[in-house]
Amino acid sequence: MRAEHKRLTREDKLARKYYCQRASRGLIKGQKRYNHRKLRRISKGAVKE
Repeated sequence: MRAEHKRLTREDKLARKYYCQRASRGLIKGQKRYNHRKLRRISKGAVKE
């Protein structure tokens, strides 16, 4: 990921800005990881049904 920072296009800058905005709203890395795990568990349950 860090290698990509050297060649940032305009869209990448906008995406990073948007991500930073969401991160500042409390979407911390650990929280995001936990939510992702939870979502995967829910989707697995949906598949079983």
